[in-house]
Amino acid sequence: MGDGVFAVIGGDMRSAYAARLLLEKGKQVWTSGIERAALAGAPPSCKPEQAAERADYCILPVPVSGGGENLRTPLSETTIPLGQIIDRAGPNTVLFAGKIPPWAAQQAARRKVRLLDYAARPDFQRRNAALTAEGALAILLQAMPRALAGARVLVLGFGKTAQSTALLLRAAGAWVSICARKAEARAHAQSLGFPAAGFAALKDRKWTGEPDAVVNTVPAPVLAERELQLLRRDCFVLDLASAPGGVDFKAAEKLGLQAQLAPSLPGRIAPESAGEVIVQTVLTMIEEGGDAQ
Repeated sequence: MGDGVFAVIGGDMRSAYAARLLLEKGKQVWTSGIERAALAGAPPSCKPEQAAERADYCILPVPVSGGGENLRTPLSETTIPLGQIIDRAGPNTVLFAGKIPPWAAQQAARRKVRLLDYAARPDFQRRNAALTAEGALAILLQAMPRALAGARVLVLGFGKTAQSTALLLRAAGAWVSICARKAEARAHAQSLGFPAAGFAALKDRKWTGEPDAVVNTVPAPVLAERELQLLRRDCFVLDLASAPGGVDFKAAEKLGLQAQLAPSLPGRIAPESAGEVIVQTVLTMIEEGGDAQ
């Protein structure tokens, strides 16, 4: 499984740990664009175009870019155009990346290069959600003036991240309730023993007036000033959603609420474990023949 040459190009500490783990698994590995990681036992590095040319499998960051045309390279002074990696990849090279922009997918299709999104896979998302939940728990423990045991926490959304977070919070002794848009999600939450309501409940003080903390996982505006006004002034608001997020932070500041935006937690609080998730997912995709889903 995956006996070819690997290249890890760009990314944060998740990528650095992923490269080292591949080397520990006996793979031949090259790296580029992560030289500031300085991990002991790290694989050798080379120029990004050389890495792309040498590799049978290229692992690129998640997200692969910061919204522009270059790879995310927070651990390097080098600017690496994503298009250049696609163009320099060999005819049989498979590129793996997270959250691939449409233009990159189109360029890869024109070049007949396989560019697969590992972040789109449910197994990656489920493992990543578990790491995010641990990060959320750590933030709440530091930010809240009381213990989680016995605290009331309202979780917005009930996708993979919200599910992992709600279950972990309950295991820590918190009283957890759910607000979710879809009836199916609310039914799922209720089947697991969580009180659940639709987003209309956010305008009801019976739901919003009690929590010691609110954790949002919905990447769309759900906590505007009107909803925030109903929260207790000592309620802590944590937004785990990806851009654009779901909390009006200017309104929260105006109201004197403590609120924190915390996207991409796995890479920040558990980069080694997050790197393991990337490697697990990519090796599974290779074993399955490179299918993205």
